[in-house]
Amino acid sequence: MIKSRFTKAILPLAFTTAVSGGMLVKTAVDNNRNEIKTERLSKTDPIEDPAVLGTIFTLGLLGTAGAATLGKAVDLRYKASHEKIEDIFDIATLKESDYQEAFEEACKELEEKGETYDKEELKKQYKPKSKEEILNLIDTNKAHLRRVTENCKQDKRAAIELNYLIDEVKSAVKYGYDINNDDIKYQMLYRFDKATLPEKEWLNAEKKYKVEHPQIDFDKQIGAPYEKKWQHIAKTATAKYLDGKEIIIEKPKDLLKPLNEIKTHIEKQPEILNQYDRKECLKKIEKAIYMLNQYGNLPDGLYQEILNIYILNQRSY
Repeated sequence: MIKSRFTKAILPLAFTTAVSGGMLVKTAVDNNRNEIKTERLSKTDPIEDPAVLGTIFTLGLLGTAGAATLGKAVDLRYKASHEKIEDIFDIATLKESDYQEAFEEACKELEEKGETYDKEELKKQYKPKSKEEILNLIDTNKAHLRRVTENCKQDKRAAIELNYLIDEVKSAVKYGYDINNDDIKYQMLYRFDKATLPEKEWLNAEKKYKVEHPQIDFDKQIGAPYEKKWQHIAKTATAKYLDGKEIIIEKPKDLLKPLNEIKTHIEKQPEILNQYDRKECLKKIEKAIYMLNQYGNLPDGLYQEILNIYILNQRSY
């Protein structure tokens, strides 16, 4: 059976606990001998066993601990990195219907093979991930990619842009926005290769990306330069210091001016935020301006939320 992209993306996640949980193991009692038998249901090659695939996924397909040299470890991490990028995109775009479809396909395959399985236990493995679980999985893969780009040291700017793109996917998940096409996945792959491949190999890879995906503007700048970097660092430090602290403002309507200035800045220079942070920040600003004009006050924490997005999430270099 040919599985959909979503089914293949779900499988490693679904079977992460397969070995320890015994999902594909049936325990039965032989009435004649009164002894317990354990039967492994999968009779395929070990590498095709979903439980084994789940274990491999859990280990990250890296194998770095057993690598003979650092060079070999870096090479293994590099080979797995494209899959990590695809995992980031897939886990962020999976919907409940995709998990259900994958579950139904898994049931059908087991039934076609005539194998006995616990349907309820199997279904637990296809439970949709929570927002927190998805964000954690993305962060895990992001950390892996950062280690690889730091080891390769080919294009620092491309590595920074890759991080910005991963954060854009995270923002979509965090705020509940749908990612409507897979352009960002290829943008991430493009930046990763640019950040890791030697120049000759990169030039060949770049041509291939642009030929295969002519609709994508790979040369588009991601982020914005700062004329005075120290100012941004100071604002960031202030925002982090204020995070979680109650901001007391004697005259709330005094916030109308800075709110409108932030709005103007975002509209004139939209590249300072990714599209989802930008939408969310502008939405919160509109709400804040409305509340101030109508009621002369703001809900607790709203102004801080705006500052956190506007300052902490700015994409700058």
